[in-house]
Amino acid sequence: MDAPLDIGTISLRQREHALLAGGTQVGKSTLSDELQADFLYRYKGKKARNHISDTKPRYRAEWLPSGAPAKRRYKNWDHGQLVPGSVLVESPEDMDLAWGLGYRTTICSGEQWTPNQDGCIRHFHEKARRGRPQLLTVDETKDHFYGNGMARGEGKLVSVARAGAERGESGLYCTQRTQGISADLMEMMQRLYAFRLDNKKDAKRFQEFGAPEFTLPTDKYRFVYWWKGDYHHTWGPYQLAPPGKGT
Repeated sequence: MDAPLDIGTISLRQREHALLAGGTQVGKSTLSDELQADFLYRYKGKKARNHISDTKPRYRAEWLPSGAPAKRRYKNWDHGQLVPGSVLVESPEDMDLAWGLGYRTTICSGEQWTPNQDGCIRHFHEKARRGRPQLLTVDETKDHFYGNGMARGEGKLVSVARAGAERGESGLYCTQRTQGISADLMEMMQRLYAFRLDNKKDAKRFQEFGAPEFTLPTDKYRFVYWWKGDYHHTWGPYQLAPPGKGT
């Protein structure tokens, strides 16, 4: 393995987009949490925002737009990461209310893709402005596309990747599979975090945004890192500490 790199070295910057790919329970979600936290901390002085589009669902919001605790919504869950200071939203109106109260993280959550996922991403994109960094986190990117690669709804997650740089937007696109994701989205990726993939054909798509061929990790919590600024080089594999065992 290469020498360790800290999260601040490999994390997303304003106007960058990254693919985080890996199978089930390999550490993908753990790294995603760290990347989101780093982005909000890095740009906290500019009041950075993060919107999470969650179709598994996985993330637990702390609050409802009404100001009431959201924990009752999750009484039947036996899993899920609580995101401190986050608000569960279902509409652009909910998002505006959350931002008006000073919250920086919104979560649109459901068991499958629904039009309000696209609607909330559209509103997030429309409200972006150059002086305020914001990060769109898509927890299962493939859910936003049909099998032929056509985006569901208006496909606003693609708009964030294609036009978001002019507005200070970044995107973190997490997925278990790359097959079926639009080429228009894939080609916009500037960073890659690649964990174990059960279907090796999925790794072939990394070349669509310039990553060289490399050997995928096979152990849990190991990933390979690539950055477009050093086009021909990959780093790793790196060992990510499991949750509760340090960083």
